[in-house]
Amino acid sequence: MDYLQTQDVNVSMNSLKYFFKHFFILFALILTGTFLFQSIACQDWYPARMAYASEPPVSGIDEEEQLWDIVKDSTISADLSAYLDAYPNGRFRAVARSRIMQLERMEQEKLRQREQQPAYEPEQNSTDEFQAQQTMPEKAAEPVMVPVDQEDLAKKRERDAWLRYQQQQLREKRAEAEKAREEARIKSQNKKQKLDVRAKIPYHPESTKQLENFQPGAPWTEPVTGMEFVWIKGGCFMMGQSSKEKKELLRKRGSDYQQYYQDEFPAREVCVDGFYMGKYEVTQGEWSRVMDFRPARFTGSNRLPVEMVSWFRTEEFTAILSNSVAQYRLPTEAEWEYAARAGSDTLFSFGDTITADQVNYDGNYPYGGASKGKFRQQTSEVGTFPANAWGLYDMHGNVMEWTSDWYEASYYTIGTRDNPTGPSFGRGRVVRGGSWYAEAARCRSANRRSNDPQGSGETLGFRLVFVSGK
Repeated sequence: MDYLQTQDVNVSMNSLKYFFKHFFILFALILTGTFLFQSIACQDWYPARMAYASEPPVSGIDEEEQLWDIVKDSTISADLSAYLDAYPNGRFRAVARSRIMQLERMEQEKLRQREQQPAYEPEQNSTDEFQAQQTMPEKAAEPVMVPVDQEDLAKKRERDAWLRYQQQQLREKRAEAEKAREEARIKSQNKKQKLDVRAKIPYHPESTKQLENFQPGAPWTEPVTGMEFVWIKGGCFMMGQSSKEKKELLRKRGSDYQQYYQDEFPAREVCVDGFYMGKYEVTQGEWSRVMDFRPARFTGSNRLPVEMVSWFRTEEFTAILSNSVAQYRLPTEAEWEYAARAGSDTLFSFGDTITADQVNYDGNYPYGGASKGKFRQQTSEVGTFPANAWGLYDMHGNVMEWTSDWYEASYYTIGTRDNPTGPSFGRGRVVRGGSWYAEAARCRSANRRSNDPQGSGETLGFRLVFVSGK
C-alpha cells in the first residue's frame, strides 16, 4: 500500500514538472513573438525621405522602382510619360505605354460622350418652374469633417516631392537634348555653307599659272581675293621683353606689371624659316569674297579690316581659301613678332615710342614720353598708316591679330629655339599687335595676350601666311 502511494506521488510530481516546463517555454515564445511584432509594427518601412525636392535620391534605393510605385496607379498620362522619359528602356516601359494608351482611350471616350450628350431643354409646360429653380439660391453644403491621417499626408508629400524632382530632371535632360540638337543643326548648316562656298570658289587656273613661274621671294597675290603677300626672309631675333623694357614697365605700371606683362619675359633667341606674310590685315572685301557675309561692326568700306571673327572662323576661312595649289594659315606667334619687329630691337618697329600719326590706337594713352594724340574710336582702312621696314602695314594697332599658338604664360621659359609653334594645348589662343581701342603699351612688338578661341570682338582681326603647294 505504501509502495502504491509512493508511485502515485511520483507520477503527480512528474506531471507538475512537465506542465511547468512547457508552460515556461510557451510563455517565452509568446514574449518573443510580441517583441518582434512590436518592432516590425513600429518600424518605418517607407523609402528614405528627401530633405528637399531638388536633392538627388538616397544611394542604395532602386530609383526606377520607386518612381514606378509613385506613378503606376496615376490617372494622369503625363505622370507615366515622365517615367518613360526618365527610363526609356525601363523594366516597366511596356506596362507604362499600355497604361498611357488606355488613359488616352478613356479620355477620348469621355470627350465623345460629352459631344454626343444633348443640351438640356426644359419642357414647355414647366418653363416657369425651371426659371424659378434657376433663380433660387443654392443651399450651401455643410462641410464634412474628414479625419486626416498624418502619416498618409507625410507620405503624399514625400511622393509629390520625389515626383517634382524627377520632373525637374526631365526638364534638364530635355534642355540638354534641345541644346545638342541645336548645335548639330548649326554644325550641319555651317558644313553646308562651307560646301556652298567651296562651290563658289572653284580651283582657280591663275594659281597654277602663277606658280609655274613662281620663285621664292617674289611677291604673291591670291587670285580669288587679291590678297597680297610679302616675302619675309628667315633669321634669328630676340623674342620677348628686354630687361630695359621690363624696368620701364615696372616704373610705369607698378603692381599691374605682374598681371599684364610678366608673360613677355624673359627675352630669348628664336629662329624662324622664311615665309610669306599678308601685307595687310584681312579686309572685309576679301572676307566677303570667301565667306559671303560680313561679321564686322565697323562697315562702309571694303578696305576696312574684318573684325568680330573668332579663331575658329579664321580657320574656316583659311580652309576654304586653300586648295591643292596654295595653302594659307595663321602665323605662329614667333613668325608674327619676327615680322612685326622687322629687324628692330626697339619697343616698336618705329622706335621706342609711337604717335597717333603712325598707328591707330587710343592716343590719350601714349608711351615713352610721346605726346597725346587722336583717338579715332574705330578701325581705319588698311594701308592708311606707314608700313614697317619690311613693307607690312598695321602690325601695331588697328585690330589685334589671331595667331595659331595656344597661350601659356610661362612658355618663354620652356619654348624651343627653332620655329616654335607654342604649347600643344591650352585654354586660349595668342593674339598680338594691339588695336584702335588699346593704349600704346599694348601695341608693343613684344606684347602678347590670350583670348578664348570662340570669342570675337570689334578689336579682333587677323592676317594670313601663304604656303606654296608647288
